Amino acid sequence: MATRIEQLRSLYSEARQANDAYWADLRKMAERIRKDFAHYLGVSDAAYTPGPLSVPNPVLIGHVNDGGYFTPASIESLKAQGDAIQFSLKLSYGSSGPEDERYKIFDLAVRNKHEVYEASYAGESFKGPIFSELYARLVTECKESIAAVGDPRL
Repeated sequence: MATRIEQLRSLYSEARQANDAYWADLRKMAERIRKDFAHYLGVSDAAYTPGPLSVPNPVLIGHVNDGGYFTPASIESLKAQGDAIQFSLKLSYGSSGPEDERYKIFDLAVRNKHEVYEASYAGESFKGPIFSELYARLVTECKESIAAVGDPRL
């Protein structure tokens, strides 16, 4: 018969393994959202577009740093907050030169509620694991920001 401390250690070990599996699963779902969004847009989900001049994929995953700038990140480094993984997607849609990139950044979160994936964006929740409604919303927002009169990035 195990001692109470052995029981506690065993319980802790099992809880830790379940917790690690939960976060690993959410990080994989965040990467899947990036890849599926790239496919939704009609581009490859590879990190770089193949060709003589390899360019980053127009859909990158990362986070917005304290200075307000997007920083690409590996899925392993995405931050957990509460019961969700917080991340940003950067959608690059054009440029008139290397110093003049046009893009939109979307701050998202993904969680697993009772075996159902849920992505959150701008206070709205989308059920997954297929997030077509989310992708449509992101494209609509991007179109609206491109069309915005007085946008200093235009």
